Amino acid sequence: MYIQGPDALQRAIDRMLTEANTRMAVGKNEEASRSYHKAAQFAEQVIEMLEDADARRSMTIRATEYKQRARALTSKGGMDSKRIKPVEDHEADEVAYSDEEADALEQQILLLIDDSPKRIDWETIGGLDALKNELKFHYGLAMAKVPDGVAVEGWNNIMFYGPPGTGKTLLACAVANKLSATFFNVKASHIVSKWVGESGRL
Repeated sequence: MYIQGPDALQRAIDRMLTEANTRMAVGKNEEASRSYHKAAQFAEQVIEMLEDADARRSMTIRATEYKQRARALTSKGGMDSKRIKPVEDHEADEVAYSDEEADALEQQILLLIDDSPKRIDWETIGGLDALKNELKFHYGLAMAKVPDGVAVEGWNNIMFYGPPGTGKTLLACAVANKLSATFFNVKASHIVSKWVGESGRL
């Protein structure tokens, strides 16, 4: 079972630090500052989950360091705007977020990324041979270069359904692994809030 814990948060921290270094290298100090700030927020979430006192102390030091770097870059890199970006006429059906809202949304999305598909192959899944062959055929068909004048129809989307424990997530992981795709492990509780209702978060 996939659980959002310290390991997932640590991966998110590493991504934010890489992002910060990349942005600093090209002189985008304000964006780098935001990346360090997000790394600090992730680190604070890890602290709440750790039970070992030494581990908590070490992570607290790291979180403080990330915050200091974020502040230093903001002081060097100009305005730290929280204004909502204007929506142009041709973007009337798009949603405008403030920087703070966009950062919070990005944090939630990063936590949904699951690296476990890298450890799951077709051979790891017992049985389901007919379904595995069908999946291989259709994603191979979708990626194949079709000769001119030849029309081949394939699947654009696949939905697995069935009771728990029947291999749905494992099959999706195997496909993501073979395609080197980013795998998002999303549960209803991640995107639906009992406080704001379904339509507000889906």
